[in-house]
This record gives sequence, structure tokens and C-alpha cells, in this order.
Amino acid sequence: MSSNTFFLIVSTFIFLYLLIIKLIRWKSGSVVRLPPGPYPFPIIGNIFELGKNPHISLTSLSKTYGGLMTLKLGSTVTVVVSSTEFAKEILLKHDLSFSSRWVPDTGRAGNHHLFSMFWLPVGDHWRRLRKLSKEHLFSVQQLDAGQLLRREKIQELVDYVHECFTIRKPINIGRVAFTTTFNVLSNFIFSTDMARYDSLESQEFKDAVSSLGDVVGKPNLADFFPLLKPFDSQGLLRKANVYIGKAMAILDRMVEQRVQAIAKSSSHAASSTNDVLDLLMDLSRKNESEFSPNDVLHLLFDLFSAATDTTASTLEWAMAELVHNPEKMVKARSELE
Repeated sequence: MSSNTFFLIVSTFIFLYLLIIKLIRWKSGSVVRLPPGPYPFPIIGNIFELGKNPHISLTSLSKTYGGLMTLKLGSTVTVVVSSTEFAKEILLKHDLSFSSRWVPDTGRAGNHHLFSMFWLPVGDHWRRLRKLSKEHLFSVQQLDAGQLLRREKIQELVDYVHECFTIRKPINIGRVAFTTTFNVLSNFIFSTDMARYDSLESQEFKDAVSSLGDVVGKPNLADFFPLLKPFDSQGLLRKANVYIGKAMAILDRMVEQRVQAIAKSSSHAASSTNDVLDLLMDLSRKNESEFSPNDVLHLLFDLFSAATDTTASTLEWAMAELVHNPEKMVKARSELE
């Protein structure tokens, strides 16, 4: 199929899709009141008004249309909140109404949206996961119990940095921050270090999680024009499936090792390490209909992906800012001393 034929077919589908939507709205007679915003162009809407730096473009548009404005990105209607007052109104007073998250096409990779607290709509399953996290994973007792572990891992990081400084070896800030956070979490969940500072396995997981984040964050035609979802014209969903598959395989390996260790032992109590994985597996065994092995795996992925890559990226950018601003570096050092 030639490129001209492909674009002709796509254009026809888009035209028919928009025509059907218009007819349905006209027939129903329903008009949704939306905040003001720039007038959308046919088919593409306001996509090009975002430019190369959407955050700057949105700031500029908000000065014209206010802290609550409507943009049409393709056929997707988007309401942008850029005011502290409106943000408080939405996130504090009407948080339940806005708590469910729209799932991008790449967010469906590996069917993660069916199990993940990130993507699940507010409902019974989401509430069960939230309750489990609040009572068992992030309780005050759990956080206090992990204080010594966190201190130990930070000391290992300091020792590694000092060793590299002694031998004049360059340090990859993002990688060592990722490894430290990764080991804090892996000890919390699996009672073992999953990585060393020069470990390829930790880098493999980091690359998978980082690459998945990059793919999910890229503009996707399938999100702007839902009619194009079956085609995956940019190949983003395919890439997302590959990356989440790699990350899940590493976590699944750890879970399988625990299952085999329990099977080899004379009793579960003898092999139990009383960590988060033991807790999750016990919950799954007692009530698999509410908390299945798949739920366990996807919850672990949520924990690792939310904490490790975000922490590493934040620290990496913070260090870059300090390097480019010597006066802030001096201030930070004085505070540490």
C-alpha cells in the first residue's frame, strides 16, 4: 500500500468519524457547557497551538482564556487547569469526581490498566488495593520499621561515591540513585538486594521502566483520534508492550524464586521472611478472587516504577542544577555540614 493511499484511507475514516459524532450530538440536542478556549481547527483542533514547549504555550493561553480553559486535541476535548484556585476546587472539594484517570492507548500495554492503581477507576477493586497499601505497605509502623534499612542503603551509596572519588571514576548519578532506591524497595518487598551499583540487571530494569515512561509520554495519534487505535500507526503500543514485558519478567523471576523456596521448605513458616511479598502472597492464597497472582505482579510493578525512576530522575536533574549553579551548590554543602 502506497503512502498516498494510506493517508487517503486515514483521512476518510477521520472525516466519517467526525461526521458521525456531529450527527449524534445534533440528534440528541445536548450541548455541554465548557470553559472558554481558542477556536479549534477542523479535525486537528488545537494541537498545533501547543507547539514544541506545551508548558510555555499553555501558560500563554491561560493569560488569554483564564485558569480554566478548553482545548480540543484532535477529537479529544481537554479541560486545562492552570490556576491555584481552580486546582484546589477540583483536587480538594471535588476530588472524588475527578479521581478516575483517563487511560492513554500505551497505558493499556500488558493489560496493566486492568490491575494497576494508576489506571483503575474508583471502584471495589481500586478501594481494596488502596486499603491494602494504606494498612500494610505505607503504614506508620512499616515506615518506622524500614528506617534502619534506608539508612544502611544510603550509607552504601555514600561509600560507593567515596570509592569512585578515590579512584577518580565518573559516576552516573541517575544509575546509582536508581540502584539505591531499587535496593531499598527490593529489601522491603523481597528481603534481598536485587542489584549492585555495577549490575546490568538493575540497568535492564531501569531502561525498561524509563523507556516505558518515555513511550507513554509521547504524543500519540491514537489518543487524539480514537478511531486510529487499532492501527497503532506510530508503533508506540507495540514498544510499550515490549518494555513492560521486560520489567514484568524480572519481577516475575523474583516471585517465582520465592514460590520455589516455599515449595522446597517443610513448612511456609520455616521459609517465611515476613516481607511484603510474603504478605501479598498470603492475601492471594486466602482470597484469590479478590487479589489474584496477577494483582500481586502488577502491584509490584506499580511500586517499583513509581518510586525508582521518579526518584532517580529527580536527583539527576537536581544535581545538574547544582552543577550549573555553583552558589546553590555552596549553600547545599553548608546546610549538610
